[in-house]
Amino acid sequence: MGRPKGSLNLKKKERLNKIEGMLLNHFNDHQIVVICRKEWSITADTAREYIRTVRKRWLEEEDERRPAKKAAARQRLLNIARISKNRPALLIQVERLLSEIEGTKAPEERHVEVKAANHDEALALAKEMLGIEEDENESST
Repeated sequence: MGRPKGSLNLKKKERLNKIEGMLLNHFNDHQIVVICRKEWSITADTAREYIRTVRKRWLEEEDERRPAKKAAARQRLLNIARISKNRPALLIQVERLLSEIEGTKAPEERHVEVKAANHDEALALAKEMLGIEEDENESST
């Protein structure tokens, strides 16, 4: 009848593990495809599918670990803040990093100072900076 299904799954797992090792050793996709075709007599499409499977697994594993990594990073920053009470610059940096980790970082504020000779010039400069077109009625008055 053929091989039992379990042996096929084992064979695929072994192949995926070997491909994962090659990816970790910085083999590029083309090199992996060539090796797989030669070693296992499979098509290039099958080899590329194996590569996609390994990369997809990595992404899923990364998504699962992300909350724990964020919590650990947050804890390290809080420990730094605790021992750095007399260093305001470091505390500001820690606070900025914590806000990035937690996704609460406020947009950066930009302050622009415009010096103009008169009100009309200042208004024209402001409109230009904001990308506002001047009405024909306004320019003729």
